[in-house]
Amino acid sequence: MVATLTNVRELNEWCNTDVARRNPIECPKFYAELSDGQLQRCAYDPVESRCTLRNGQICAAGPSPPPPLPPPAAAMLCSEMIAALTNTRTLDPPEWCDTDPARRTPEECPKFYTTTSGDGGLQRCGYDPVRRQCLRNRGQLCIQD
Repeated sequence: MVATLTNVRELNEWCNTDVARRNPIECPKFYAELSDGQLQRCAYDPVESRCTLRNGQICAAGPSPPPPLPPPAAAMLCSEMIAALTNTRTLDPPEWCDTDPARRTPEECPKFYTTTSGDGGLQRCGYDPVRRQCLRNRGQLCIQD
């Protein structure tokens, strides 16, 4: 079910957030991954003219385990990372690697880095092909120079 549908939570939305989904054609093309990991398909409610999780199908089995990640690319010097990439935390407003849906591609994601919490270290954003997300924890730390 999941392979052909779009997770509304990856868009930071719910089933009914986008007006374009509030019809019986578009609504069932989406699902939501809930906080407990459960996947529930969006369903159109003709009485309320809404796209909702109520009455949506529940996927009992969890997602397949992800395949192993490719080996990391050679580490960059921090000065090279700062010069060549964009820091998501200096955008206005500040963002994380996966905040902007446009970065959720293997081409765009590695063009960004973020500041790691606590120590102020820099970490390149890395694309996760299974989750189709741009994640900080998939990227590499830079080497201080």
